[in-house]
Amino acid sequence: MSLLDITDPTPPDIEPTADRVRTVLVVEDEPFIAMDIDEVLKAAGMAVEVRSSRNDALRWLESNSPATAVLDFSFRDGDGLAIAVVLQERGIPVIFCSGGEPSDLPDNFNVTAWIRKPFRDCDLLDAVRFAIEMREFHLQMEERA
Repeated sequence: MSLLDITDPTPPDIEPTADRVRTVLVVEDEPFIAMDIDEVLKAAGMAVEVRSSRNDALRWLESNSPATAVLDFSFRDGDGLAIAVVLQERGIPVIFCSGGEPSDLPDNFNVTAWIRKPFRDCDLLDAVRFAIEMREFHLQMEERA
């Protein structure tokens, strides 16, 4: 399977170790969009944790660590940057899925992908698969160092 092969619904070829579950954190305050993202990712064999607010996601992150995260940019209780900063500090790839523009991000902020709403399922899957493979690769390199 190539890195961005959208015709194969199986997860990436890299096998997670027992202590690394491929959970994707989804933070989206629009219920129908959250449900759509959840269904697309679960159909591709991924574990998904959906949170509907910035504060709820930050609480979840206090005791959990996803493989990657798909974040909206704006929430009723603030923007998604606070979540993204926590994730980035842990080396977890961040994917924004938003109606906004990437120019909304600070210049020095590194984001794995920016998916504009409305999105195609294949674009979401491509970004998430890439992020998970990238995270697994970095973890494997750290273990070898």
